[in-house]
Amino acid sequence: MDSTRQPYDSDLTDAQWGLIQDLATLPRRTTGRKRVNPRESFNARLYVLSTGCRWNDLPHDFGISDMSAYRYLSELKRRKRLGSDKGFDSDRLRQEMRRRRIVPCFSVRGNHTPKLTNRERSEQKYCRKRWRIERTFAWINMNRRIDRMLERKIKSYEMFMDLACIRHYLRLVTKRVLK
Repeated sequence: MDSTRQPYDSDLTDAQWGLIQDLATLPRRTTGRKRVNPRESFNARLYVLSTGCRWNDLPHDFGISDMSAYRYLSELKRRKRLGSDKGFDSDRLRQEMRRRRIVPCFSVRGNHTPKLTNRERSEQKYCRKRWRIERTFAWINMNRRIDRMLERKIKSYEMFMDLACIRHYLRLVTKRVLK
């Protein structure tokens, strides 16, 4: 955290930042825009997630513009696996997921026998733990920005979902590490 500003409740602790620093820092570019402080950028995104404020209302003491924080958020990695319950089990949806290089981890309906790839068969273990998904929805909905569906673009909403999960699990991991 920048030592010139007071921390917000949403800011990462030093222990949390230490765990994700390598993952949250994008590689340096040789051309183009100057890179911003990755930790402050992450803290700015957590602030927007927690408060539900607009990007334009981001406090200036983060030292990052609203567009830079948004752009940085959109550059993080995309998901590789998508899990859901039996209601989404269809050949058409599975084909679309494969086309996007995402492994579908759907529970199989009793009256449906899809053609599963070997990778999908190995991913079925994730479907058996559906209760964890429901619990995660409860955790995610504690974030005002997600709970109110304030995003105009699905991509932005998905990025905030990822950010909420990262934040939640960082809290869990740092509690265990500090014990």
